[in-house]
Amino acid sequence: MRNMFRTACSAAVAVTAASAAVMIPAPVSGAAVACPASVTIPARTLPQFFPPLRGGDTEFAEHGPAITVAAKRQVWASATDTVRVVVTMRAEETQSDWSKAEGSRSFILYTAPAGCHIDTSWLPYGAFDSNGYLAKPLYANPYPLTAGDTDTVNRSFVSGYKVWDARAGSDIAAYTSVQVGVRAFTVKFTT
Repeated sequence: MRNMFRTACSAAVAVTAASAAVMIPAPVSGAAVACPASVTIPARTLPQFFPPLRGGDTEFAEHGPAITVAAKRQVWASATDTVRVVVTMRAEETQSDWSKAEGSRSFILYTAPAGCHIDTSWLPYGAFDSNGYLAKPLYANPYPLTAGDTDTVNRSFVSGYKVWDARAGSDIAAYTSVQVGVRAFTVKFTT
């Protein structure tokens, strides 16, 4: 089988494969990519994340839960670099049948123009944050939780968390969840 792949510069590479076509971009010689010097990623609140059931039943029955939330900023380098946030939440019942919700989800904050590479040495703020608490029936829902790393030396990229912990009835996969607030920050590109 023979296929042709055309790049933006109209260069072509022929690929021969026994069972399936393999697409390989042709090298672009002499083509300069016009990358911005920097881009500001605006502050935002990520979509709500509902961790899945990992044990017990789907309700906490006012036994906590003990909540841990975390967010990790990552740069995924490729032909098109992306800045992502991996959000993790764990909610564990403090007695009874030990119901547990736990999981992670990745959210894309920014995708660089093709061919532009993010200079990770210039990223402001710390790249990891976590915090937690023991839920009580008297706490408001959603519960506003500050970023865990709030010092001024290497402050977190997280501005705060909004946590839905427990309610009367089914909690896990229907109510227990987190939203992460992300500070605005600037990314710079390598030359």
